[in-house]
Amino acid sequence: MSERGQMITTRNVFDIDPTDAALPLGDRKAVLAMQATGLYVAGDDRFAAVNASLYEVAAAAGAPPAMTYRDLVFTAPVEAGAAVPVLSEDPEVAAGEGSFYVAHREMEHDLYGTVGALRAEEFKQAAERLGGALQTMISLHKGLTREMFARFRPFFNGINGYPGPSGQYSESIPILDLLIHGGQNLSPEEREQVRSNLDEGLYPDHEGHAGMLEDLLDDPDPRLDMPADDRRQLIQGLNTLRRTHRGSVKKLIPEVLAGEAEGTGGTTDVRSYLGGKVLAVEGQDG
Repeated sequence: MSERGQMITTRNVFDIDPTDAALPLGDRKAVLAMQATGLYVAGDDRFAAVNASLYEVAAAAGAPPAMTYRDLVFTAPVEAGAAVPVLSEDPEVAAGEGSFYVAHREMEHDLYGTVGALRAEEFKQAAERLGGALQTMISLHKGLTREMFARFRPFFNGINGYPGPSGQYSESIPILDLLIHGGQNLSPEEREQVRSNLDEGLYPDHEGHAGMLEDLLDDPDPRLDMPADDRRQLIQGLNTLRRTHRGSVKKLIPEVLAGEAEGTGGTTDVRSYLGGKVLAVEGQDG
């Protein structure tokens, strides 16, 4: 069951027909991307044929021919009440995989709500929505074991030369950084990488937020005016979210922090990347 009380049911993605005309184009692409990824990981001979279909549908959808963050978090099958498509066959692991996707959707719901509250200058509400995303993250990772996560994480490694799906491609987080503190933790090199990733379609563009992120990157002063106490609280909220995420990485995939493996989003030095995102707040954080 998810943090919001939604009962999670799953269905294996290979039970979904990607040629079904009732499926929206984006969902067809997501299904094919998941199927191709599963076949690639398994070394299955059917990969070539499914991957060829993926390239065709991805081109029509204007999307990368790979499994993206959008595919796993924002496709219609993840809507409340629908069975969540998963790649795992073991029922227990499938339930964990499905809960992982739905929890990320719920976190994104609160993060997008945080962005909306900020733009409406409802700063207390923004802090509350940010706290909601944190609580969902805590709940998710309390329910996941290292062994279970290791069973479905190989599906996130990426195919066809693209990185795998990762929270690194959440548009909400860099948008919040830019709005709250002007993106002090976004280096010029990272800003260019974000632009490149936007061009490649790796960000979901949920509710048009990819365009918002691009506009904020172009803005020489994207930081919103707000009371100092509200800004401090929001920076601390982002720091707490990031530290909690780092704790989850340490629990579930410690080899990534040890430099023995890459993050699924393509980052090689994950420890430095995560640490560099935390901002000092009046000498309390660092």
